[in-house]
Amino acid sequence: MIPVTGAPDLWCTYAAVRTLAWLGRADRTPNLELTARYLHGRRNPDGGYAWSRGMPSDAWATFYCASALTDLGQRPAGLAETARWLREAWSQDAYAMMPGQDPDVWATHFATRTAVEICRDDVPDRRRLLAWLGALQTADGGLSWTPAHAERGDADVRACYYGVAAWRALCAAEPVDPPWDVAALTGWLRRQQMPGGGFRFGPEATVPCLWATYRAVGALAALGAAPAAPCADWILGQRNTSGGFVRWPGYPVADVWAGFSAVGALRALSGVPVAVADAVEKRVAELACPEGGFTYREPEAAADVLTVAATLLAAGAADDGDGDGTPGDHDRTGAELRRWLEGC
Repeated sequence: MIPVTGAPDLWCTYAAVRTLAWLGRADRTPNLELTARYLHGRRNPDGGYAWSRGMPSDAWATFYCASALTDLGQRPAGLAETARWLREAWSQDAYAMMPGQDPDVWATHFATRTAVEICRDDVPDRRRLLAWLGALQTADGGLSWTPAHAERGDADVRACYYGVAAWRALCAAEPVDPPWDVAALTGWLRRQQMPGGGFRFGPEATVPCLWATYRAVGALAALGAAPAAPCADWILGQRNTSGGFVRWPGYPVADVWAGFSAVGALRALSGVPVAVADAVEKRVAELACPEGGFTYREPEAAADVLTVAATLLAAGAADDGDGDGTPGDHDRTGAELRRWLEGC
C-alpha cells in the first residue's frame, strides 16, 4: 500500500490555475478563495514566496504564487516588497533562484517575468541581462541553462523557452531585438520534433512528451515561427478516457502538468477546441484538494516521494535488530515502496 497525503502542492496549483486562466475559466476555479489563501500563505516577510511554510523564498515559488494569484483576480500582497526581494536575487548579470546563488535561466525567467509582468518593475540592468541571455546559445543553435553549460553544448527545449520568455518579458517594457541567432535557434527547436509531431527535450532524448512539446512550440511562437510539421494531432492524441492528457504515450495518469502543457501548446497553435477545454476543466476539478490548492492527480491517489521515502526509512529503522529474517509484511511493503520510488 503506497502512503498518500492528498495534500496540495504549489507547482500543481500553479499549473491548474494557469490552465483554467488560459481557457478563460479561472473564475470557476474550485475552492477559489481557499486556493488563494493557500497561495497567500506561502509569502514570507521578505516579500518573496516559498514552496512551503517556513522555507526560504525563491524565484520559482515567487513566480508561481504571484502568477496564480493574479490569474485568480487577487492582487498579490506587498508587490513593492516582492520587487525589492527580486532585486536581491540579482546575481552578477542575471537572476539566481535565491540571493547569493549563481544565476541560471530557470531563475532568470521566473524573476524577470515576476518583476516586469506582475510587479511592473524593471530588471537591474537590461544590457547585462540581454548579454547574459545571448551567451546561452550553443554552437548548434539551441539555448542552455547557463553560459557555462552553453559552452559544453547542453541545449534543451526548456532552456530555450525560458530564455525566450525572459527576453519577451523585457520587450513588454521596451522592445529589443532577440540576443541570439534566431534562425539557428528556430532551426534547433524544429529539429527536436520527432516523427508523429511531438517534441523531445533535446538530441539525446528518445521519447516525445507534452512538456517538451509545449516549451518548443511556445518558444517558436514567441519568435514568430512554427514547428516544421503539424503537431496538434499528436497533442490531441495524448488524451485518455478521462478527457485529460497524459505526458507521453503509455504514461498511466492524466496529470495536471500534462493538461497544462497540452493547453499551452494548443493555444500557441490553432487554439483549444471547446470540447477539449470542457474535458480539461472537468479533469482539473478532479485534482482539487478540499482545503484549497491542487495536487498532480486525484488527491486520494496522489502519493509523493518524500512521504514514501520517509515511510520506507521508518519501516527499515523499526526492523533493525528486531526481525528474525523471515520474509513478512514489512518486506513486501518495502519492496512495493522501492518499486514505486524507482518508477519515479
